[in-house]
Formats: sequence, C-alpha cells, structure tokens
Amino acid sequence: MTQLTSEQIKEIADELHTGMQCYLNTKTGELIFVPNEDLIDDVAPWKDAYKKLENNYSYQEIERPGSKEQFTIMEDFAIALPDGKFKQELYDILDDEKPFRNFKKAIERSEVRNDWFAFNNQKLIEWVEEEVRTILERAHDEG
Repeated sequence: MTQLTSEQIKEIADELHTGMQCYLNTKTGELIFVPNEDLIDDVAPWKDAYKKLENNYSYQEIERPGSKEQFTIMEDFAIALPDGKFKQELYDILDDEKPFRNFKKAIERSEVRNDWFAFNNQKLIEWVEEEVRTILERAHDEG
C-alpha cells in the first residue's frame, strides 16, 4: 500500500480547491489532476490523462467535500470565532437562505478573511488525508 507525502496531500487539496478532479493510483501512488470533462470545452490538453484513467481501476477519485461537509466547516469556523457581532452575523447567515453565498460575502468584507482561508484550507487537507486513507485501506482489502 502506497503512502502520500504531506506535500502531495497539500497539492491534492490545492487542486480540489480550484475545482480539479484528482485520481490516485492505489498501486503506484501516481496522482492525475484533470478538469471535469462536462465543464470544459477543450479536453485536448488533458487527452493523455483521460486516456490513462479510462478503464484503469487502479485509479480512484479523491472527491471534494460535499455541501454537507462544507457547511459543517463553515459552522466550525463560526463556532471558533470569539463572541461578538460578526460571530452572530455568521450564525444568522448559516440559519438563513443561501448560506454559502452569504457566508462568502460576509467573509470577503471581514477582518477574519485570511483566518477563514487558513481554516478552510486546513480542513480540506484533513478531508484529503481521510479520503486517501479510506481509498488505500479499501484497495488493500480488495487486493
């Protein structure tokens, strides 16, 4: 069973954050990053990568956190803030309609903007570590 370095985990998190899809070869540890084919007009730059992934079951996708997990990250950030007006504003946003859009807007104009990015990035790294561990354990059990 292959292990990934902390640099590789960070790279995966960074690529997922930008919207790329990530695939891990459970036998070799090779990583392939490609955009979602349905969301781009020109797949030519990634033709070789897509071909490599085609019908190769050694590659497993490392998925991004879903909306439920992303919402939990936003909640955890709000909880971690010191008591005050902005913390209450985030709580209200999370309880209201369109929490993702409104949370982002509130963070963008806040003094904790950089804290949010660091927090969110750390949570994404932790998510990737858990996803990789699960994928590698499953591959080990099946192999």
